[in-house]
Amino acid sequence: MSRSSLALALGTLALLWCLPACDSRDVQVAASAGQVARAIETLRNAPNDAKRAPLEALGKVACASPEVCAVRDVCHAAYKLHVEAVELTQMAKSAMADGKTPRASTLAISAQQSLSLAAGQVESCIQREGELRHRFKL
Repeated sequence: MSRSSLALALGTLALLWCLPACDSRDVQVAASAGQVARAIETLRNAPNDAKRAPLEALGKVACASPEVCAVRDVCHAAYKLHVEAVELTQMAKSAMADGKTPRASTLAISAQQSLSLAAGQVESCIQREGELRHRFKL
């Protein structure tokens, strides 16, 4: 067997050996993307007063590639801000009910600012999630 034939045979063997591993990696990344997308969807669809648990679940979803991790992290940060703003709103309502009007006003202003900031971040999350779903055909 000539050197070029041997090199070709070894290259082919190496490629065949790599294919299952490469395909396995692609499958892992696609599965990870699906888990992240489902966790985001669950969080998005939860009522505002019940988003804390799905938010924590999203933060714990493992991701198999930097691209998938980036979507998870952007969405986690966006919804974390949203959840905190909703909680501030509830605190403002409670302070108002207790007659603590100045405190309620301060909390309401903070909540509104956070909700406005969160809205832009959630839009970015939704866009990235859509791109992830499109890329992995989810």
